[in-house]
Amino acid sequence: MLVHNCIIHYVDKTGESASGQLYLRDSVLPESKVVSQLIEHLHDRFDDATPTARGFFNSDEDTYPLSRWLQEYVEGDVDFAGFSQASTLHLGTLIPKSDVYSGGHVLFAHCSQGITDYLYIAVLQLRSGFAVTQELMVLPSLHLDLDRLGMTARINLSLWETDCESAPYISFIDGQSQVPFAEFIGCKEAHCPSTRCGQSLPIPPGDRND
Repeated sequence: MLVHNCIIHYVDKTGESASGQLYLRDSVLPESKVVSQLIEHLHDRFDDATPTARGFFNSDEDTYPLSRWLQEYVEGDVDFAGFSQASTLHLGTLIPKSDVYSGGHVLFAHCSQGITDYLYIAVLQLRSGFAVTQELMVLPSLHLDLDRLGMTARINLSLWETDCESAPYISFIDGQSQVPFAEFIGCKEAHCPSTRCGQSLPIPPGDRND
């Protein structure tokens, strides 16, 4: 898997503020084997999971602006950091609508698997664990929990850009139904997006193209 861009921001809703505190990274993560392994693991975990829904971007870009910002990134008008920052700030405006959302690390990754480009957006939590030092001492450790993909979206960028009406190009998992994650993505569930057609589209078993 080829990782083109990856960045992580943080939304902290553990304090008294209902809207939470946002911590935005200024630039994408440097290319590294660790980042590649992280995204490969996320990709594999998503393939093994059952998406909550599949769908398309809502055409109302004023209410659901993520698709517009994504298009600006794809066309080179903004860089990946700027796209992800604007998106995370938008997520911050939706947090007060949820009573159960406690924040998390918001990961954005543009990657390619074979001939297919994907965008991943995942809100990840930390999980406690243990590490062993070179001196064979055991220390507590925190790591990103990729075993529980509570809120994760995968956008098939190749399908979206080339044939956006043939099949759903957004798959997402929302393990907390009260969290407006679909609203953040701007995803309407799978149906024919043409105003001349009200029929349902068959939902493919997966959009993986190796």
